[in-house]
Amino acid sequence: MLDAHRLAVLAEVAHAGSIAAAAQRLSFTPSAVSQQVAKLEQDVGARLLHRHARGVTLTPAGEALLVHAEAIIGELRMAERTVRALLDEELTVGTFASAGMTLVPAALAGFRRDHPGVALRLLDLEPPDGYGLVSSRDLDLLITHRYPGAPLPEPRGLRRSLLRSERFRLILPKGPKARACRLTLRTPAAEDWIAGSPGVPQPSTLPHPRGNCRIDEAFKCHADVADKHREEVGTTSGPRACRSG
Repeated sequence: MLDAHRLAVLAEVAHAGSIAAAAQRLSFTPSAVSQQVAKLEQDVGARLLHRHARGVTLTPAGEALLVHAEAIIGELRMAERTVRALLDEELTVGTFASAGMTLVPAALAGFRRDHPGVALRLLDLEPPDGYGLVSSRDLDLLITHRYPGAPLPEPRGLRRSLLRSERFRLILPKGPKARACRLTLRTPAAEDWIAGSPGVPQPSTLPHPRGNCRIDEAFKCHADVADKHREEVGTTSGPRACRSG
């Protein structure tokens, strides 16, 4: 029978993306984490991790085992919480930054009024992170989002509900185009476009509405920087609920 502790270590390595980061989160040494993964690989008779300069990725066998590892860890934590619920309660919610400012405060305020004895914990997570944390019961609830064209992770036994859909707004620098009564998305095709930093899913949506419009790599920056300097820098897009001011 596979060791549940080693399965938990594998899940932590998968979530952290590297042996060193997982070791820090588990308060282990990197060598101890590597030993646990090596023993688990011996137990299953297959290689579970690809090691490279930036960290680790799961092999196909590792991906398959991770699904079961998260479910097993979740069941164990649920059993632990069932016992602890006799003494106290806690709700852990994962959310992305915009929802943390617009959707979550009122919802949590209402929840606290109805359940004053439940402690609340909020984690900031950007998609696609978080799905595995719900399966492993590190999170009780995940509020996340998906841009058009971005893949939607498999729910893997979780219940998914659509909270809202957002229209996108085109944000232009000051000038004649910004004052036009009507624009198509092809009008600013030759402009420099501001997109999210590498790893942020927003850029994947831009080629869809803009056809052959280009994204200048020199103008990729984080949303807060783009918002502050968009008058001087270039054109961008974003959901209505995420606009400033």
